[in-house]
Amino acid sequence: MQTAFRFGITSIFGTRTRNFCVSGRDRAADAWASPLALCTKAYRGWPEEVFNKKSAGVHALVSPEAVIESIAYLIANPVEAGAVRYAKDWPGAHTLPAHVGTRVIRVKRPKHYFDPDNSQWPEELELRLEMPVALQLDYGAKLARERIAERVRAKQHEAWNEAKRAGRAFIGPRRLLRLPHTKRARSHEVFGSLNPQFAAAGNRGAAAEAVRRLRAFQAQYTRALSRWMAGDREVCFPLGTWWMRVCHGARCGPGP
Repeated sequence: MQTAFRFGITSIFGTRTRNFCVSGRDRAADAWASPLALCTKAYRGWPEEVFNKKSAGVHALVSPEAVIESIAYLIANPVEAGAVRYAKDWPGAHTLPAHVGTRVIRVKRPKHYFDPDNSQWPEELELRLEMPVALQLDYGAKLARERIAERVRAKQHEAWNEAKRAGRAFIGPRRLLRLPHTKRARSHEVFGSLNPQFAAAGNRGAAAEAVRRLRAFQAQYTRALSRWMAGDREVCFPLGTWWMRVCHGARCGPGP
């Protein structure tokens, strides 16, 4: 399976996948989550949905600090959810700070769903977890992993304190593995909660610049779409346009 994106970290938790893409389109998760879901259905004999169909939360990380915070959040998520006491104990697919920029995952093609006679599905695939360029440039690989590990430890301590205040115990990896795959969480997300497009980790300058560029893109896109709707098929959409380029063959040029 050919991909046009690279992962820095990935995890599967509950009914959602969580990925940190080093490069690629914001539709990267769909490219592999759909085959994974179909394989799971075939393996489990499960007729229902595998992953939550709610719109994905795609955030552009506009500062190195935001990159570190996002990676640490993904790693510590099973702890913050009360599943395990330490991120390393999560029994499902996960990434740890030491894996960022170093780990290579090799997997054999599952026996379920994937046709061995289809060249699209090779016998073995390799996934390299790469160090984000922003962290490589600002910190270097070793220091970046140390910073990520610091934030993961801080998030774990926060989760422990919150669990203690609420009187909750962590489920633990052994009990998690005994849970039926049909079990669903009882809690729910707040309806109408914000789904931000950017994360800056307190860097107001980076956040303001990201907002400026987004508004410039939207203005340029709106003008191009108006000309397209008027019949101008030579109009140039801004760089970053996806639907019009892929589905309608529209031209794309420099962004704002």
